[in-house]
Amino acid sequence: MLKAIFKNRITDFRPIFFIAIYLALGILCGYAMETSKTAAYAYSGVALVLVITDGLKNKKLAVLLLYLMSFAAGLILISLETSTQPLPATETQVTGRVTDVTHYDTRSYYILDKWDFTSDGQTVSPNKDIRFATEDRSLVPGDVVTFTAKIELPDEKRNIGGFDERMYLLGKGIGYTAKGTVESVAVLGHENSPASFFYHISNYLKQTIDDIFPKRSAGIAKGLILGDKSDILEADYDVFKRGGTASILAVSGLHFGILSMFIFWVISLAGVARKPANIITTLFMILYAGIVGFSVSATRALIMGLAVVFANLLGKQKDYLSFLSAAFVISLII
Repeated sequence: MLKAIFKNRITDFRPIFFIAIYLALGILCGYAMETSKTAAYAYSGVALVLVITDGLKNKKLAVLLLYLMSFAAGLILISLETSTQPLPATETQVTGRVTDVTHYDTRSYYILDKWDFTSDGQTVSPNKDIRFATEDRSLVPGDVVTFTAKIELPDEKRNIGGFDERMYLLGKGIGYTAKGTVESVAVLGHENSPASFFYHISNYLKQTIDDIFPKRSAGIAKGLILGDKSDILEADYDVFKRGGTASILAVSGLHFGILSMFIFWVISLAGVARKPANIITTLFMILYAGIVGFSVSATRALIMGLAVVFANLLGKQKDYLSFLSAAFVISLII
C-alpha cells in the first residue's frame, strides 16, 4: 500500500522535479568535460535515456524540449561559472566593496563585489567576486576599500578525491583570490547595503550571546542559533560529530521550522488574521536567512518555507517534493 502510494507520488507529472534532474545532469556533464570524458558521456547517456523513456511515456514534445533545455542550461551555467578573465602577472591596484567578513586567529577573509583592477592602463571589472586575505580586522561589510596585491585563481584539485578550492569558491560566486598587508589597505568610504545591515544584526546577536553565556557555551549557542561554528572548541565539535548531531550546527530546515512555527503561534495569539500572520512569518524567515549569511542550507530551507507559506496564502495543496525540487533548481542557479 505505502509502496504504491510512494510510487504514484513520485511518478505524478511534476515538471519541476524532472527539470531539477536534467539541470543537475547538465551541470555534472559540463564539469566532467574538464576532468573525465567518460563521466561526461555517462551523464549525457543517462539524460538521453531519461528523455527517451519520458518521451515514450508522455508523448509531449513541448515537455521533452523543456527537459532538453534544462540539460543545456546546466551545461551553459557551469561553463559561465568556470570562465575567468586574464589576470596581470604582477601586483596591481584593486578597489571593491566588502560584502562578507570571516575572522580567524591569524588573518581575516573579506569578500568583495563591484571590484576592479588596473591592467595595462585599463580598468577591468570581473563578473565574479574576489576573496581578499589580510591581517587587518577592521573592515566591515559596506566598506569600499583599495589595496595592492597580486590577483590569483584559487587552487584546483591536485589529487583524486582532494579538495577543489576553485570549485568550492566558485559555488559561492568567488572567482579570484588575493593577499595583502595591513599597510596596503585603505578605506575609501562606506556604502550601506543589505549585507552590511545583516552583518550588524548578526554581530549584535553574537555579542548578546557572549554577554549571556560562558565562553564555552557561547560558542555552541552561536552555532545552534546562527550557524557560526568559529568559536566552538574543537573538542566540543568532535563530540557533535561522533554523536552524529553536527548537522544541527548548520542552519537548515529544522531551524526555520521551529522559528516559523513559533513566530506564527505568537502572532496568532496576538489576534492577527491568518494571511497577515503568514506574511509576517515570511519576513522574519527572510531576515533570519540574511542574518546567517544565506548559506546553502539556509537558502534551501527559506525557499521551501516560502513555498509552504505561498501555498497557504493561495489555498493550494502542498506538494513537498515539488517544493524541494524548486529549492534545488534555484540553489543550483544561484
